[in-house]
Amino acid sequence: MDGIRARITLRLIDATAAPKEGELRIWDTDVRGFALRITPTGRKSYCLKYRYQGRQRWLTIGEHGSPWTPDTARSKAKEALYQANHGEDPQATKTETKLRSGTVKELFERYFVEGRIDKPLKRESSWKVDQYNYKRHIEPLLGKRIARELTLSDLSQFQAQVANGKTSVTVRTKSGKQHAVVKGGTGAAARAMRVLSTMMGWAVRHEILDQNLCGKIQKYRDQMRERALTEEEASRLWTMIAEAQAASVITRDFADIFRLIMLTGPAATKSSLCAGPKSTSIAHASSCRRSAPRWARSIVRAQSRSQCRRWRSCRP
Repeated sequence: MDGIRARITLRLIDATAAPKEGELRIWDTDVRGFALRITPTGRKSYCLKYRYQGRQRWLTIGEHGSPWTPDTARSKAKEALYQANHGEDPQATKTETKLRSGTVKELFERYFVEGRIDKPLKRESSWKVDQYNYKRHIEPLLGKRIARELTLSDLSQFQAQVANGKTSVTVRTKSGKQHAVVKGGTGAAARAMRVLSTMMGWAVRHEILDQNLCGKIQKYRDQMRERALTEEEASRLWTMIAEAQAASVITRDFADIFRLIMLTGPAATKSSLCAGPKSTSIAHASSCRRSAPRWARSIVRAQSRSQCRRWRSCRP
């Protein structure tokens, strides 16, 4: 071992000057492998060199100063050597302890890297949306909090703060020519809670957290956005359904269901399909004539006549 061999004491540390280059190591004579590292900048840290399962490992105990003194660091080194001699890697234990006591920010940083491996089918655009909600709403309010110490009250308060606009801010875009306005509201609160819940659920599956408290919070409903198809878009979709049916990509029954959804709306279709085929096409065909676009009204009339002829021919 290169360096100085001596019993590490406060007097020795104070009397030892920082090296001009390289790293100076003072190896303790009481505990094998226990050392003090001194860098040219004057930084002093305690460490331990040990072997685990035949491999040499290093454990950084901490920097000199409160709470680490020669005596406390030496005791920690003895504890780590005991773990290594009894089949437990002290470095792995330290890493696991750090993860389990990590902040919300640290968990999200790990989630955005390892979560992509666990969720290979999740689109990149969805990851960007999650990162946006985290950066704008979660990190400012919860980033520095210890994840395991969050309570139901903390999460409820977080949701209320986002809904009340506490994270609202105007930020300059990368180009610097425009500004992006980040607003709060119930919709932003719902999305932020959903992202937080997903991350905590991932942490539970990886045994980093014991439970996902987000599941016990009454969340705001996400504001759904609706947009009606233009006549050109609807006509193109209608043609695509016919082409898919002709190419046997979908069956005739499924094609009729898609057409029915276009003509009557999803809510009406759901109740209609449960009621039976006759009420599906005839009852709702007449009701959608008043609200459907002109191109759809003629299709409704044609479909209704075609359905009626088919049903009459099937009667005994």
